Amino acid sequence: EKSVRPLHQLFEQPSPQGDLMVSESNIFDKFTTGVGKTASTLVSASFFFILAYQRDAVILTLWIGSIINAVLSKVLKKLLNHERPTALQ
Repeated sequence: EKSVRPLHQLFEQPSPQGDLMVSESNIFDKFTTGVGKTASTLVSASFFFILAYQRDAVILTLWIGSIINAVLSKVLKKLLNHERPTALQ
């Protein structure tokens, strides 16, 4: 039977004492946290500049669609409200 492991565990190496060394995991966690925090800001800022520069119907439609998508995602998340699998906690 194959077990599901979190992605950061793929980067952990066992030490000679049997403990897991987490230095590589900490680097991976810091990297993904940094990317996650800045990605939405960069996407929003670039989209705003494109919208301000071009001002056409296609860009405006994409912008409205992304807002509707975000709202519907939050609504569905609240409606479904499923527990996380125990293997991922």
